[in-house]
Amino acid sequence: MQKSQINTITELYPGFYYSLLDFPNKEILTKALNIQFEYVWIINYLISQTTNPISYLSNQNIKLLSLRGNVNIVMGTEEFLENLGSFMGPLHIVQANRTPPEFPDPKSYSFTKWHDLLRNMIDYKTEIRLPGNPDYTPYISRDRNQVLEVINEIKK
Repeated sequence: MQKSQINTITELYPGFYYSLLDFPNKEILTKALNIQFEYVWIINYLISQTTNPISYLSNQNIKLLSLRGNVNIVMGTEEFLENLGSFMGPLHIVQANRTPPEFPDPKSYSFTKWHDLLRNMIDYKTEIRLPGNPDYTPYISRDRNQVLEVINEIKK
């Protein structure tokens, strides 16, 4: 990774823009996601007894001795943003207007094939991967102005 690549915008495909964000935090998602796109798909989210998305099990009086695993979660964008504080650790998020008919593993695809699949399968708008600890984060969006807005927010 070269310093010149950080917080700059590159057009990956016609109409899809990429930036390597410099140490964003989870709250940047309020700028990176657009509520006009209906769904958020959280890919391979690590759950454990301490994460909120499994609290429904507690409400069912199910006694768990241990729980750990990766899940795919699809939910409304507004609901996700309202509950952003409930999601701990790394987040790999794709925002789209259609829910995925299946849950492919991005690790099984090259970068180009993965994004071709997303474009064809769910009409995606944004993909962002936030590490558990602040680090460099790849961000892809259809909206160049939104990418610029996110970059400017990080630079504040």
